[in-house]
Amino acid sequence: MNSIENFLDSLHHAHLDNARQLYVAKTIGSGQSERDISPVTNFVFEFFLYNSLYAVDWETSYAEGSLVYHDRQSPITERNMQIALEKFCRQKCGESSEFLIEAFLPLAGLDDLAGEWTLITTDDPRRAEEGKRFFAKIAEIGQLAANNDLRPTGKTFDLIGDCRYFAYGVRNNIFHGSKSLGQIYEADQARRIGVYDLFLRCLNSLFFLATGRKEHGAGLCQLPMVQRCGTSQIEVPLTKVNRLLMLKMMKPEDSMLHWKLFRSNQDVPILSSNDRRALFYPSAGKDFFFPLLVGLPFCTDFFFYEEARHRDGKIVLRRAIRELVPNVECNELDASENECLEFEFDSVSRRAWIVHEDNMTFLNKDILIAFYFHRGDSPGEGGSGQSWDSNLLPQLLAKSVSDIGCHVLTDGEPGGLLDEVATQCQKVTLANSHRGRDYFYGVIPKP
Repeated sequence: MNSIENFLDSLHHAHLDNARQLYVAKTIGSGQSERDISPVTNFVFEFFLYNSLYAVDWETSYAEGSLVYHDRQSPITERNMQIALEKFCRQKCGESSEFLIEAFLPLAGLDDLAGEWTLITTDDPRRAEEGKRFFAKIAEIGQLAANNDLRPTGKTFDLIGDCRYFAYGVRNNIFHGSKSLGQIYEADQARRIGVYDLFLRCLNSLFFLATGRKEHGAGLCQLPMVQRCGTSQIEVPLTKVNRLLMLKMMKPEDSMLHWKLFRSNQDVPILSSNDRRALFYPSAGKDFFFPLLVGLPFCTDFFFYEEARHRDGKIVLRRAIRELVPNVECNELDASENECLEFEFDSVSRRAWIVHEDNMTFLNKDILIAFYFHRGDSPGEGGSGQSWDSNLLPQLLAKSVSDIGCHVLTDGEPGGLLDEVATQCQKVTLANSHRGRDYFYGVIPKP
């Protein structure tokens, strides 16, 4: 393998590792408190990688078959090196939009890019205006990618170059200490750095795609989540997504899965107190947060079946509810051998159950099902051994709500997804799936 490929492989591995990491700082001493230091640390590491990329004259390197670095003693500036890198990527794109769209599509998952949180704190009015334009251009790139209209034109690369120039100024502020640690971790500043990090990750991803690497950091990114629910809305910003991942309350793929499947929610119903509709999750473990988030628009009752009794199961469930609905009152209801918390959201009473019974007992419940959620089960030791996605699915769908059918979100394991249901579902492949499985999602009419 030549020096070019060796160099690229080492940077590519570091790029992927950084995309998969959530960085935590632990205080030395008896307290040993922990602090989430993502996305600032991710941003810094991604810029180290970017520096290594633009230091190389790639056009000359590929022509000569070995690494050739820009001569830093020559008049070429850092900015011109960066422009040369973008010129090389544009040449590699040719007439195709494929690499650009794949690399920058995650920017379409960012929300509220005109909100007050985007306003940078500075004494320089020009810099403040540049910041405003930066977020507007990020929104434009994301929208073009979402519409499959991000083409390898001069206009596109001017947009990318303008965003890169602004993000590079942020890098200087952090690297050279003109921003204190307190400023960096302030909520709005951390949220802005999350955007800078994602943009830079997309830019590096474009280069790796253009040089033949299929896997890239943009495909492993986390995104904020906005969930419409009746007349209300739940917002989970990127900093909160990172914290929930650190607490193991979310799976690595959840935010991207949400963006791909639930970002529009055009058919969200308005539930009333008389509507009793269930989400059923067999063999759920303590996987509560994401099913609650995506099920709230359609369900009033959440049945998390788990025969094993976890000492902290109810504590984790209560925390998941309060992460979704801050300061909500959770009342514990008498549930015999099971556990149940009642709370109100969007003026509708909801109940979340942890049921310590065989999954099959749900089929006898006197309640209609509006959402079937399933992942992580297996036929072997530690799994249910029950084929809910195939043999048992017809019985489950017979309990569905007649007017809206049943939302199905499953990984189809074990045993695969019933053919007649699979044909009505969208298959979603995610680079950061914690079990390497595909997901299937669809709304199945009542049989």
